[in-house]
Amino acid sequence: PYPTYLYGLATREGEIVTDPVYLSVEGSRWFDSCAGAYMGARALILQSASPRAHGAEYSSGFEERYGICAADGSWYTGQRFRAVITQCAAGALCLEDTGGVVMLDYSGAELWRWSAEDIPLRNFEANIYISSYFECCGDYLRYTASRDSEGNEELQYVDTRSGAVYG
Repeated sequence: PYPTYLYGLATREGEIVTDPVYLSVEGSRWFDSCAGAYMGARALILQSASPRAHGAEYSSGFEERYGICAADGSWYTGQRFRAVITQCAAGALCLEDTGGVVMLDYSGAELWRWSAEDIPLRNFEANIYISSYFECCGDYLRYTASRDSEGNEELQYVDTRSGAVYG
């Protein structure tokens, strides 16, 4: 049966903040290939799972959800995302139920969004995206739109501050 272990949040003093409802709680962390170093922000990525409605499209009986919150608990998005696609200095790129994509900064504010119909990345499909196709490089995300059998890549660059796409 899935899930097996669940985690809750508590203050440093041991005061319980949430019930144990999360599959994982991870500090925000990413590798910046331009800086050649791991970076982090004072935010938490919270993964939860709830029983899926009967007749769901996937074989698992659970639906995974993601939320983001400040490490000090000052803000929380709720478990409203299907995935956290990637993270970078500007914030977290999240996949919504609608198939749209939203970029949140580390105060929980929306920087920009693309509706499912208007995602400007070639070959991006919300249901089968692969997070390893995104690589943080300073203020940009490098997106691998395609790769041929010889390893040549077609790249696009996303300005994480505005959502502008180049290439």
